[in-house]
Amino acid sequence: MSRGANVSMLEVISRTKNLLENPLENLLENLLENLLENPLENPLENPLENLLENLLENLLENPLENPLENPLENLLGNPLENPLDSSGRSHLSDTTSGRSHLSDTSPGRSHLSDTSPGRSHLSDTSPGQSHLSDTISGGSHLSDTSPGRSHLSDTISGGSHLTVTSSGQSHLSDTISGGSHLSDTSPGRSHLSDTISGGSHLSDTSPGQSHLSDTISGGSHLSDTSSGQSHLSDTISGRSHLTVTSSGQSHLSDTISGGSHLTVTSSGQSHLSDTSPGRSHLTVTSSGQSQLSDTSPGWSQLSVTLSGQSHLSDTSPGWSQLSVTLSGQSHLSDRRYQTNTGPKHHRQKEEV
Repeated sequence: MSRGANVSMLEVISRTKNLLENPLENLLENLLENLLENPLENPLENPLENLLENLLENLLENPLENPLENPLENLLGNPLENPLDSSGRSHLSDTTSGRSHLSDTSPGRSHLSDTSPGRSHLSDTSPGQSHLSDTISGGSHLSDTSPGRSHLSDTISGGSHLTVTSSGQSHLSDTISGGSHLSDTSPGRSHLSDTISGGSHLSDTSPGQSHLSDTISGGSHLSDTSSGQSHLSDTISGRSHLTVTSSGQSHLSDTISGGSHLTVTSSGQSHLSDTSPGRSHLTVTSSGQSQLSDTSPGWSQLSVTLSGQSHLSDTSPGWSQLSVTLSGQSHLSDRRYQTNTGPKHHRQKEEV
Protein backbone atom coordinates (compact mmCIF):
# COMPACT_ATOMS: atom_id res chain seq x y z
CA MET A 1 0.00 0.00 0.00
CA SER A 2 1.17 3.57 -0.62
CA ARG A 3 1.79 4.35 3.06
CA GLY A 4 3.42 1.00 3.78
CA ALA A 5 6.80 2.63 4.27
CA ASN A 6 5.55 4.71 7.19
CA VAL A 7 2.87 2.53 8.75
CA SER A 8 2.98 -1.27 8.73
CA MET A 9 -0.17 -3.30 8.30
CA LEU A 10 0.36 -4.93 11.70
CA GLU A 11 0.44 -1.48 13.27
CA VAL A 12 -2.72 -0.58 11.38
CA ILE A 13 -4.45 -3.65 12.75
CA SER A 14 -3.24 -2.94 16.28
CA ARG A 15 -4.32 0.71 16.23
CA THR A 16 -7.61 -0.17 14.60
CA LYS A 17 -8.42 -2.81 17.22
CA ASN A 18 -8.04 -0.21 19.96
CA LEU A 19 -10.80 1.89 18.35
CA LEU A 20 -13.20 -0.97 17.83
CA GLU A 21 -15.40 -2.07 20.69
CA ASN A 22 -18.12 -3.87 18.77
CA PRO A 23 -18.58 -7.02 16.64
CA LEU A 24 -17.11 -5.26 13.60
CA GLU A 25 -13.65 -5.97 15.07
CA ASN A 26 -13.61 -9.58 13.87
CA LEU A 27 -14.83 -8.65 10.40
CA LEU A 28 -12.28 -5.87 9.85
CA GLU A 29 -9.44 -7.88 11.35
CA ASN A 30 -10.15 -10.83 9.07
CA LEU A 31 -10.22 -8.50 6.06
CA LEU A 32 -6.83 -7.04 6.99
CA GLU A 33 -5.23 -10.40 7.66
CA ASN A 34 -6.58 -11.75 4.39
CA LEU A 35 -5.20 -8.69 2.61
CA LEU A 36 -1.72 -9.36 4.11
CA GLU A 37 -1.75 -13.02 3.15
CA ASN A 38 -3.13 -12.39 -0.33
CA PRO A 39 -1.75 -9.06 -1.58
CA LEU A 40 -3.58 -7.44 -4.42
CA GLU A 41 -0.96 -7.08 -7.16
CA ASN A 42 -2.86 -4.59 -9.25
CA PRO A 43 -5.00 -2.05 -7.35
CA LEU A 44 -6.63 -0.92 -10.56
CA GLU A 45 -8.07 -4.38 -11.14
CA ASN A 46 -9.36 -4.74 -7.62
CA PRO A 47 -11.00 -1.60 -6.20
CA LEU A 48 -11.22 -3.17 -2.74
CA GLU A 49 -7.62 -2.20 -2.01
CA ASN A 50 -8.26 1.46 -2.81
CA LEU A 51 -11.37 1.51 -0.67
CA LEU A 52 -9.77 -0.23 2.31
CA GLU A 53 -6.56 1.77 2.02
CA ASN A 54 -8.43 5.09 2.02
CA LEU A 55 -10.56 3.95 4.93
CA LEU A 56 -7.55 3.03 7.06
CA GLU A 57 -5.60 6.15 6.20
CA ASN A 58 -8.58 8.33 7.02
CA LEU A 59 -9.06 6.43 10.26
CA LEU A 60 -5.43 6.99 11.30
CA GLU A 61 -5.25 10.64 10.31
CA ASN A 62 -8.70 11.77 11.52
CA PRO A 63 -9.75 10.84 15.08
CA LEU A 64 -13.47 11.15 14.18
CA GLU A 65 -14.22 14.00 16.56
CA ASN A 66 -17.34 15.14 14.73
CA PRO A 67 -19.98 12.42 14.24
CA LEU A 68 -21.94 14.60 11.81
CA GLU A 69 -18.96 15.11 9.49
CA ASN A 70 -17.73 11.53 9.51
CA PRO A 71 -20.34 8.78 9.42
CA LEU A 72 -17.77 6.17 10.47
CA GLU A 73 -18.55 6.99 14.07
CA ASN A 74 -21.94 5.44 13.54
CA LEU A 75 -20.05 2.17 13.16
CA LEU A 76 -16.94 2.68 15.25
CA GLY A 77 -17.88 5.15 17.97
CA ASN A 78 -19.88 5.00 21.14
CA PRO A 79 -23.57 4.68 20.18
CA LEU A 80 -24.57 6.82 23.15
CA GLU A 81 -22.58 9.71 21.66
CA ASN A 82 -24.46 9.49 18.40
CA PRO A 83 -27.05 12.32 18.27
CA LEU A 84 -29.28 10.18 16.07
CA ASP A 85 -29.63 7.47 18.71
CA SER A 86 -30.53 8.21 22.32
CA SER A 87 -30.47 5.96 25.32
CA GLY A 88 -33.32 3.52 25.15
CA ARG A 89 -34.95 2.29 21.98
CA SER A 90 -35.35 4.54 18.95
CA HIS A 91 -36.38 3.98 15.37
CA LEU A 92 -35.64 6.59 12.72
CA SER A 93 -36.67 5.82 9.16
CA ASP A 94 -36.60 7.74 5.87
CA THR A 95 -37.59 5.56 2.92
CA THR A 96 -38.51 7.97 0.12
CA SER A 97 -37.01 10.69 -1.99
CA GLY A 98 -36.87 14.26 -0.76
CA ARG A 99 -35.20 16.12 2.07
CA SER A 100 -35.81 14.99 5.62
CA HIS A 101 -34.32 15.64 9.02
CA LEU A 102 -34.98 13.12 11.78
CA SER A 103 -33.46 13.70 15.20
CA ASP A 104 -33.82 11.86 18.52
CA THR A 105 -31.82 13.08 21.51
CA SER A 106 -33.97 11.89 24.39
CA PRO A 107 -34.02 8.78 26.56
CA GLY A 108 -36.84 6.32 26.17
CA ARG A 109 -38.54 4.87 23.12
CA SER A 110 -39.23 6.99 20.05
CA HIS A 111 -40.32 6.29 16.50
CA LEU A 112 -39.75 8.89 13.79
CA SER A 113 -40.76 7.96 10.28
CA ASP A 114 -40.82 9.78 6.93
CA THR A 115 -42.09 7.65 4.04
CA SER A 116 -43.15 10.24 1.47
CA PRO A 117 -41.37 12.63 -0.91
CA GLY A 118 -41.05 16.22 0.15
CA ARG A 119 -39.34 18.11 2.93
CA SER A 120 -39.91 17.13 6.55
CA HIS A 121 -38.38 17.86 9.92
CA LEU A 122 -39.12 15.45 12.77
CA SER A 123 -37.53 16.04 16.15
CA ASP A 124 -37.87 14.36 19.55
CA THR A 125 -35.88 15.72 22.50
CA SER A 126 -38.01 14.53 25.40
CA PRO A 127 -38.00 11.51 27.70
CA GLY A 128 -40.72 8.92 27.36
CA GLN A 129 -42.45 7.45 24.34
CA SER A 130 -43.15 9.48 21.21
CA HIS A 131 -44.28 8.73 17.68
CA LEU A 132 -43.79 11.30 14.92
CA SER A 133 -44.84 10.32 11.44
CA ASP A 134 -44.98 12.08 8.04
CA THR A 135 -46.37 9.78 5.34
CA ILE A 136 -47.56 12.09 2.54
CA SER A 137 -45.69 14.57 0.37
CA GLY A 138 -45.48 18.22 1.36
CA GLY A 139 -43.64 20.31 3.89
CA SER A 140 -44.11 19.38 7.52
CA HIS A 141 -42.48 20.13 10.85
CA LEU A 142 -43.22 17.79 13.77
CA SER A 143 -41.56 18.44 17.10
CA ASP A 144 -41.89 16.85 20.54
CA THR A 145 -39.97 18.36 23.49
CA SER A 146 -42.12 17.20 26.40
CA PRO A 147 -42.00 14.29 28.82
CA GLY A 148 -44.62 11.59 28.55
CA ARG A 149 -46.31 10.03 25.55
CA SER A 150 -47.12 12.02 22.42
CA HIS A 151 -48.31 11.23 18.92
CA LEU A 152 -47.87 13.70 16.09
CA SER A 153 -49.01 12.67 12.64
CA ASP A 154 -49.16 14.37 9.22
CA THR A 155 -50.60 12.04 6.59
CA ILE A 156 -51.80 14.28 3.74
CA SER A 157 -49.97 16.74 1.49
CA GLY A 158 -49.81 20.41 2.41
CA GLY A 159 -47.95 22.59 4.86
CA SER A 160 -48.34 21.67 8.51
CA HIS A 161 -46.66 22.52 11.79
CA LEU A 162 -47.35 20.25 14.78
CA THR A 163 -45.71 20.92 18.14
CA VAL A 164 -46.00 19.43 21.61
CA THR A 165 -44.13 21.06 24.52
CA SER A 166 -46.25 19.89 27.44
CA SER A 167 -46.17 17.01 29.87
CA GLY A 168 -48.72 14.23 29.69
CA GLN A 169 -50.43 12.65 26.70
CA SER A 170 -51.19 14.60 23.54
CA HIS A 171 -52.39 13.75 20.06
CA LEU A 172 -52.00 16.19 17.18
CA SER A 173 -53.17 15.09 13.77
CA ASP A 174 -53.36 16.72 10.31
CA THR A 175 -54.85 14.31 7.77
CA ILE A 176 -56.06 16.47 4.86
CA SER A 177 -54.22 18.88 2.57
CA GLY A 178 -54.06 22.56 3.43
CA GLY A 179 -52.19 24.79 5.82
CA SER A 180 -52.54 23.97 9.50
CA HIS A 181 -50.81 24.87 12.74
CA LEU A 182 -51.47 22.68 15.78
CA SER A 183 -49.76 23.50 19.05
CA ASP A 184 -49.98 22.02 22.55
CA THR A 185 -47.97 23.59 25.39
CA SER A 186 -50.09 22.58 28.37
CA PRO A 187 -49.92 19.74 30.89
CA GLY A 188 -52.54 17.04 30.77
CA ARG A 189 -54.27 15.35 27.86
CA SER A 190 -55.19 17.23 24.69
CA HIS A 191 -56.43 16.31 21.25
CA LEU A 192 -56.07 18.71 18.35
CA SER A 193 -57.28 17.53 14.96
CA ASP A 194 -57.52 19.09 11.48
CA THR A 195 -59.03 16.63 9.00
CA ILE A 196 -60.27 18.77 6.08
CA SER A 197 -58.45 21.12 3.71
CA GLY A 198 -58.26 24.82 4.47
CA GLY A 199 -56.36 27.09 6.81
CA SER A 200 -56.67 26.31 10.49
CA HIS A 201 -54.92 27.26 13.71
CA LEU A 202 -55.54 25.11 16.78
CA SER A 203 -53.79 25.97 20.02
CA ASP A 204 -54.04 24.59 23.56
CA THR A 205 -51.99 26.21 26.34
CA SER A 206 -54.10 25.32 29.36
CA PRO A 207 -53.95 22.56 31.97
CA GLY A 208 -56.57 19.85 31.93
CA GLN A 209 -58.34 18.12 29.06
CA SER A 210 -59.21 19.91 25.84
CA HIS A 211 -60.54 18.91 22.43
CA LEU A 212 -60.15 21.23 19.45
CA SER A 213 -61.42 20.00 16.10
CA ASP A 214 -61.71 21.45 12.58
CA THR A 215 -63.29 18.92 10.21
CA ILE A 216 -64.56 20.93 7.23
CA SER A 217 -62.74 23.20 4.76
CA GLY A 218 -62.54 26.93 5.45
CA GLY A 219 -60.58 29.24 7.70
CA SER A 220 -60.83 28.59 11.42
CA HIS A 221 -59.02 29.62 14.57
CA LEU A 222 -59.58 27.54 17.71
CA SER A 223 -57.78 28.47 20.90
CA ASP A 224 -57.95 27.21 24.49
CA THR A 225 -56.00 29.00 27.23
CA SER A 226 -58.16 28.10 30.23
CA SER A 227 -58.03 25.49 32.96
CA GLY A 228 -60.53 22.64 33.07
CA GLN A 229 -62.33 20.88 30.23
CA SER A 230 -63.18 22.65 26.99
CA HIS A 231 -64.56 21.58 23.63
CA LEU A 232 -64.21 23.78 20.56
CA SER A 233 -65.54 22.47 17.28
CA ASP A 234 -65.85 23.84 13.73
CA THR A 235 -67.48 21.31 11.39
CA ILE A 236 -68.79 23.30 8.41
CA SER A 237 -67.00 25.47 5.85
CA GLY A 238 -66.70 29.20 6.42
CA ARG A 239 -64.76 31.51 8.68
CA SER A 240 -64.94 31.00 12.43
CA HIS A 241 -63.09 32.12 15.51
CA LEU A 242 -63.61 30.13 18.71
CA THR A 243 -61.77 31.09 21.89
CA VAL A 244 -61.88 29.95 25.51
CA THR A 245 -59.94 31.88 28.18
CA SER A 246 -62.00 31.01 31.26
CA SER A 247 -61.84 28.41 33.98
CA GLY A 248 -64.38 25.62 34.19
CA GLN A 249 -66.20 23.76 31.42
CA SER A 250 -67.10 25.40 28.11
CA HIS A 251 -68.53 24.23 24.81
CA LEU A 252 -68.27 26.34 21.65
CA SER A 253 -69.65 24.97 18.40
CA ASP A 254 -70.00 26.31 14.84
CA THR A 255 -71.66 23.77 12.55
CA ILE A 256 -73.00 25.79 9.58
CA SER A 257 -71.18 27.79 6.90
CA GLY A 258 -70.76 31.53 7.35
CA GLY A 259 -68.73 33.83 9.54
CA SER A 260 -68.97 33.40 13.30
CA HIS A 261 -67.09 34.57 16.36
CA LEU A 262 -67.64 32.70 19.63
CA THR A 263 -65.76 33.76 22.76
CA VAL A 264 -65.85 32.76 26.42
CA THR A 265 -63.84 34.74 28.99
CA SER A 266 -65.83 33.97 32.14
CA SER A 267 -65.62 31.43 34.93
CA GLY A 268 -68.15 28.63 35.24
CA GLN A 269 -70.00 26.69 32.55
CA SER A 270 -70.95 28.22 29.21
CA HIS A 271 -72.42 26.94 25.97
CA LEU A 272 -72.26 28.95 22.75
CA SER A 273 -73.69 27.48 19.57
CA ASP A 274 -74.08 28.80 16.01
CA THR A 275 -75.80 26.40 13.58
CA SER A 276 -77.11 28.77 10.90
CA PRO A 277 -75.59 30.48 7.84
CA GLY A 278 -74.76 34.14 8.09
CA ARG A 279 -72.74 36.27 10.46
CA SER A 280 -73.07 35.87 14.22
CA HIS A 281 -71.19 37.09 17.24
CA LEU A 282 -71.67 35.29 20.56
CA THR A 283 -69.75 36.45 23.62
CA VAL A 284 -69.79 35.59 27.32
CA THR A 285 -67.74 37.67 29.78
CA SER A 286 -69.69 36.98 32.98
CA SER A 287 -69.40 34.52 35.83
CA GLY A 288 -71.90 31.70 36.30
CA GLN A 289 -73.75 29.60 33.74
CA SER A 290 -74.74 31.01 30.34
CA GLN A 291 -76.16 29.64 27.11
CA LEU A 292 -76.18 31.59 23.85
CA SER A 293 -77.68 30.04 20.75
CA ASP A 294 -78.16 31.29 17.17
CA THR A 295 -79.97 28.96 14.74
CA SER A 296 -81.33 31.43 12.18
CA PRO A 297 -79.96 32.99 8.98
CA GLY A 298 -78.92 36.60 9.02
CA TRP A 299 -76.78 38.77 11.29
CA SER A 300 -77.03 38.34 15.07
CA GLN A 301 -75.12 39.44 18.12
CA LEU A 302 -75.66 37.77 21.48
CA SER A 303 -73.71 39.05 24.45
CA VAL A 304 -73.68 38.39 28.20
CA THR A 305 -71.63 40.57 30.56
CA LEU A 306 -73.48 39.98 33.85
CA SER A 307 -73.05 37.59 36.74
CA GLY A 308 -75.50 34.75 37.29
CA GLN A 309 -77.42 32.56 34.84
CA SER A 310 -78.54 33.77 31.40
CA HIS A 311 -80.09 32.29 28.27
CA LEU A 312 -80.10 34.20 24.97
CA SER A 313 -81.64 32.65 21.88
CA ASP A 314 -82.16 33.87 18.29
CA THR A 315 -84.09 31.58 15.91
CA SER A 316 -85.41 34.07 13.33
CA PRO A 317 -84.03 35.44 10.06
CA GLY A 318 -82.87 39.03 9.93
CA TRP A 319 -80.74 41.24 12.14
CA SER A 320 -80.93 40.84 15.92
CA GLN A 321 -79.04 42.00 18.95
CA LEU A 322 -79.59 40.40 22.35
CA SER A 323 -77.60 41.77 25.24
CA VAL A 324 -77.64 41.41 29.02
CA THR A 325 -75.60 43.76 31.19
CA LEU A 326 -77.37 43.38 34.54
CA SER A 327 -76.90 40.98 37.43
CA GLY A 328 -79.25 38.10 38.19
CA GLN A 329 -81.01 35.57 35.96
CA SER A 330 -82.27 36.61 32.53
CA HIS A 331 -83.85 35.02 29.48
CA LEU A 332 -83.89 36.86 26.14
CA SER A 333 -85.52 35.34 23.09
CA ASP A 334 -85.99 36.66 19.55
CA ARG A 335 -88.25 34.79 17.10
CA ARG A 336 -89.37 37.69 14.89
CA TYR A 337 -87.96 39.24 11.76
CA GLN A 338 -85.81 42.39 11.91
CA THR A 339 -85.80 42.63 15.70
CA ASN A 340 -83.35 44.58 17.80
CA THR A 341 -83.45 43.43 21.41
CA GLY A 342 -81.02 44.99 23.86
CA PRO A 343 -80.80 46.52 27.30
CA LYS A 344 -82.96 49.46 26.14
CA HIS A 345 -85.29 47.39 23.93
CA HIS A 346 -87.57 44.92 25.69
CA ARG A 347 -89.41 43.61 22.65
CA GLN A 348 -89.65 39.81 22.86
CA LYS A 349 -87.65 39.93 26.07
CA GLU A 350 -88.48 37.68 28.97
CA GLU A 351 -86.72 38.52 32.20
CA VAL A 352 -87.08 36.08 35.07
